[in-house]
Amino acid sequence: MPDKRYVPGCGPSCLRCWQNRMQHANPEAKRFLKKHGGEVTGLFPFHISGERPEKKKGAMRIGIDCGGVLFPTNTKFEGGGEDTTQTEEWMPGALQSLDTLRKLGHELFVVSFCGKRRALETREKLLEVKDVIPPEHVFIVKDKLKKGTVCRNEGIQVLIDDRQDVLRAAKKNFPELTCILFESWEQVMDSIQNVSH
Repeated sequence: MPDKRYVPGCGPSCLRCWQNRMQHANPEAKRFLKKHGGEVTGLFPFHISGERPEKKKGAMRIGIDCGGVLFPTNTKFEGGGEDTTQTEEWMPGALQSLDTLRKLGHELFVVSFCGKRRALETREKLLEVKDVIPPEHVFIVKDKLKKGTVCRNEGIQVLIDDRQDVLRAAKKNFPELTCILFESWEQVMDSIQNVSH
């Protein structure tokens, strides 16, 4: 049972929240943390020791989908087909845009839907940008309709996804959420500049 002192959205640097997540993490998350240098019983999140940009005025918490946004896909899932995300390469402009968003002071999160095998591959690939998206900011859901719940619980203000149905469901679950339908990273960067929180 989660710690009753937990305050949703109080931030990833909150020691109490980190201890609570590690104490109640699922077995897959515990294995991942041990494999990549995080101590499940440790007291500090990954990024406390690392250099993080100061939060700037107007900085937001931004959730980003993986398939079709960070990584290319063979299909767009319109018919509910199988997961065809290609984690070997990044979408054009993704790495530069992530770095720019971080330098602007935004906190970046991954909120993605996929199966167990693809989740492990995705987590591995995201280690390439762990200074931009810390491992504790990666959320993989088993039901795409739960993305709104993750956004609400983590205080995410903007969600970027390539599927309109997912964005509609997230907005229904969390009305304050600003949704951006992904077409290209250039379009996303323009849209984020127009969002004010």
